[in-house]
Amino acid sequence: MNVLLRKAPKVRLAGADRALFVFLYRLFPSVLDAIAIVKPETVLRWHRAGFGAWWRWKTHVLLAFYNQVAERSGFYEIPKKLLLTVGGDGNNIWPFQSLVERHRKTGEAMAPNANEIMKDLIGHASELGLTELAEVFRDAFDPDVRNAVAHADYIIWQDGLRLRRRNGGYPRVIPWDEFDALMCRGLNLFSIIRGVVEEYVESYDPPKTIRSRMNKNEPEDDYTIYLDRENGAFGFTTEKYPPDERKRS
Repeated sequence: MNVLLRKAPKVRLAGADRALFVFLYRLFPSVLDAIAIVKPETVLRWHRAGFGAWWRWKTHVLLAFYNQVAERSGFYEIPKKLLLTVGGDGNNIWPFQSLVERHRKTGEAMAPNANEIMKDLIGHASELGLTELAEVFRDAFDPDVRNAVAHADYIIWQDGLRLRRRNGGYPRVIPWDEFDALMCRGLNLFSIIRGVVEEYVESYDPPKTIRSRMNKNEPEDDYTIYLDRENGAFGFTTEKYPPDERKRS
């Protein structure tokens, strides 16, 4: 190709030649696909651009999933209820109710975000002397990453994930190896809790009756915890289980 470019004289097209090419292109637009000659460096550039676009898209999806997992406050009621039980406070249907705030203008309830949930779990575990568990909650989700994703305030760059600092200054750069470790910590915590929950849900078939109360202000009662595989229901009742078929009808 280079030899031909050096030896072959440059072809100069006349006006009639250009008109002919335009006419042929209008009749057969796809002809350009057949005659296009692409240099190797162009192919490499396209490949890098395509891989970069694919990697950015993949990172966007991963960050969205990471943020979704971090913000599932209802899911993290599970370890919170266990901490309440360990501390002797009994069960609580709404363990994070103290973190709920009211909007100043509308008065509507505002659920706590992931940072508030994790701070509560860290503090509660520390009060009970569960230092290692407190460290797990502390390192599970990076508050800067969660906040940046929630506000779409980040840049995916070659050297890593760049986060704008809310107080000004140079952006925080998270290298890709550190980014991978951050994702693994958060998603692994979610996966471990989910696995434990599934294991214990399975253990309630057949049902088990325990003596308990919903909160410390209620008297103790018999609660039957059950897993109904037929309809996929998992719950508890203070009545007879399974219920009498005559009452069900």
